[in-house]
Amino acid sequence: MRSFPDFSSSAGRFHFTVRDDLPQVQLMDQKLDDARAALHENVTSSINQLKLTLNTLDSRITVAEKDLGRLPGTERRLIGIQRKFDLNNSVYTYPPRAPRRGRYSPGFYHY
Repeated sequence: MRSFPDFSSSAGRFHFTVRDDLPQVQLMDQKLDDARAALHENVTSSINQLKLTLNTLDSRITVAEKDLGRLPGTERRLIGIQRKFDLNNSVYTYPPRAPRRGRYSPGFYHY
């Protein structure tokens, strides 16, 4: 199946060269309307799903902030340090290891 923009542009070229009252033109118009409606429905559904996910995450953040607020100040500072450490640890990338010299590696020949 072709993408929607391709189909829409070919339908526009088709309308330019053919009369609008032909059954093929009407069928193409119907397919274009159906594709447009399906695309609209898919986008609307995706937006609604994202809103639901965002609301769920917001409620989880609120619960976590309430739980964090109940902790003593020292533990809150420790959790803040741990969060920064975890973030830095996940962002840090290890450099690739250099191949050891003198070992045979497939596809590498000296001539």
